Amino acid sequence: AVGGCALLAFWQSRKAAVEDFSANAGGRLRLAGQYLSELVGNSKGIVDILAQLPSVAEADGQVTSYAASAESVKPLGAELSGPERVLYDECSTFIKVPQFELIYYGTRGGGFVQAPDDTLSAGFDPRKRPWYEAAQKSDGVVLTEFYQSDNGNLVITVAKSVRRGDTLLGVVGIDINVNTLSTFLDTLKLGKTAFFAGMPTLKFVKFQS
Repeated sequence: AVGGCALLAFWQSRKAAVEDFSANAGGRLRLAGQYLSELVGNSKGIVDILAQLPSVAEADGQVTSYAASAESVKPLGAELSGPERVLYDECSTFIKVPQFELIYYGTRGGGFVQAPDDTLSAGFDPRKRPWYEAAQKSDGVVLTEFYQSDNGNLVITVAKSVRRGDTLLGVVGIDINVNTLSTFLDTLKLGKTAFFAGMPTLKFVKFQS
């Protein structure tokens, strides 16, 4: 009888521990989802600001295209001048957010400016990227699915088209590095697997940013 009572007490204690863990994990999971949602929301505000800057629209036709490059290339912001340097500085203003991997502007002519400096693959053409294709079809801010960037990081892109009247001039975008959220998750003692399990719409695709 004593053994039976002890066993019953053990299972009751175990059940209570599991329920407590589940409740806390669920709370942490919701907090992690809220954290990501707020980060995306802030990113939407930033691309909206960038898309409306006069310097962005005025750079039409004055941004270097690397689409014809047969080799990878790394444009250096310090070497840019004129409208390109202005765009680079505008993007650099917001890149200080640690979760942002890249902030950039791709033009209708295939031009591309980004901050911070990063290597572009051979024949890089922003117009062929899913974030550009999605944004050019909308007047609002768009959000891509999760994908793997050229740097091997898991990212999502927040993008918005730049227009002059009904004419598309280009697309501004921010790559959010989801990998950097692992630190936040660690503070919640919640693993990445649990985090992604809480994102039922997550689809992992691979294309270059």
